[in-house]
Amino acid sequence: MRKKLILPAILYFLINGTFMLKYAVRLTELAWILVFIYFAIVVLIVFKHEYWDTKISFHKSQFILIFITVIAGVIIWQNLPVDQLRVDRWSVISSFLDNLLAGEFPYEATSHLNNPPGPFPFHYVLAFPFYLIGEIGYFTVMGFIGFYLIVRYYSQEIAGSSLPLLLLFLSPAWWWELAVRSTILINMVMVIAWLLWLKGNFNRKSESILHIAFIGGLLVSTRGIVGVIMISVLSYMFYNRDKFTHWLAFTLIMGMGFVSTLIPFMIWDAGLFFKYNPVTLQAGFLPLWILVLIFFITALSGKWISSITHLIKLSGPALFVIVFLSITKTIFQVGLTQAIRDSVFDISYFLFALPFLLLMMVPSK
Repeated sequence: MRKKLILPAILYFLINGTFMLKYAVRLTELAWILVFIYFAIVVLIVFKHEYWDTKISFHKSQFILIFITVIAGVIIWQNLPVDQLRVDRWSVISSFLDNLLAGEFPYEATSHLNNPPGPFPFHYVLAFPFYLIGEIGYFTVMGFIGFYLIVRYYSQEIAGSSLPLLLLFLSPAWWWELAVRSTILINMVMVIAWLLWLKGNFNRKSESILHIAFIGGLLVSTRGIVGVIMISVLSYMFYNRDKFTHWLAFTLIMGMGFVSTLIPFMIWDAGLFFKYNPVTLQAGFLPLWILVLIFFITALSGKWISSITHLIKLSGPALFVIVFLSITKTIFQVGLTQAIRDSVFDISYFLFALPFLLLMMVPSK
């Protein structure tokens, strides 16, 4: 079991160590010492978690972590005005919906940092209730609560199940996400929930799971990187469903779910849509040849994926590599200092991989 913890633990530390170095150096010259102490704590928790599980009640400890997170989030949001943030995840959502409700083309909006809306349309549908109550942060914290529910469902046994949520709680990347009202974690938690839903219904008749396919298409219409996971799902189904027609129906319905969210904007103003749209914006994070390579690898990945659970476990390292390739491209273009310290590249994209990496640390059902 301990050998299986090594890879996700290393990637977990690299993600959070990067966050610590980027922001701790602004506060103290002892940033490297803080990173070393954090590394020691992570190692102690990961490789001695069996001891802590025997000493602490699982349900009680998880409730305490959730309670602290929610209360801390509210305190942070009240004392950290959104307009003072140098991150515009919340502003991208509010500017898009402001334009939409004002009858102006939403993808022509700009955030308080003058950035265009990046996510696909369904992302804004999910965020809309929290926009109405005036705090996107509640959408963010749903990611933590949702991850707890997934761990409870996903884990084969209670012993060891406390590790993923504890590591998420101790993750500087997560606290950054909470403070700036980012929505990456909740996005990936929804994708994992969808994968587990599909897993539980995988052997049912094709017509009985077409609604799952449509919802999957809607999830693709959040962020482009979700499409990488969905292509792997379709590849796995291609090699593991009995009939080609069943796979084709699932694929077409998923495609319909995705396209249905784009058509209203094409009808609204085709010219503006092709000028301002999330496809061209998100595709620019990697060179075209790497995007094509990723497509072909994911399209063939079903040959090596043994189950939906196996796909979930592979997604963490795969998403980490994709983000790493993107940041490497940026470093070559502008240099390490500008890429990371000056935020030319947004290191929060590593959060795409985080929940998948944490799920690699527990035995699944």
